[in-house]
Amino acid sequence: MRGIKKVFDPNFILNPDINKKENRKFYVALSRAKEKIFITVPTLSEENKEELQRKRIEIINLENFN
Repeated sequence: MRGIKKVFDPNFILNPDINKKENRKFYVALSRAKEKIFITVPTLSEENKEELQRKRIEIINLENFN
């Protein structure tokens, strides 16, 4: 699929550069959540998963979810 990364890079969440137009869109969307926001990604490296969890972001793996 064109335009979709195979591995999710959480940098726009952890260190947003709002000077870039594409990052501003993500930042605005994420900052408007009242209670929770769900982000679906095709894959997430263990390193990125651990970094997000250190920031108290809950990771739910739906791969084996019934």
